[in-house]
Amino acid sequence: MYEVRGKLHGPNGKNLSVLTVWMTDFETGNTRFITMYPDKRRIK
Repeated sequence: MYEVRGKLHGPNGKNLSVLTVWMTDFETGNTRFITMYPDKRRIK
């Protein structure tokens, strides 16, 4: 599993810090998106 932090930029000019979770399947080697939620840690 991997966690990736980033920012989403909205059309209203506001930014939202998010945390995404990804998982790599052992058998196929495919990486897939699991979930995304607001990140409580601020990105500067």
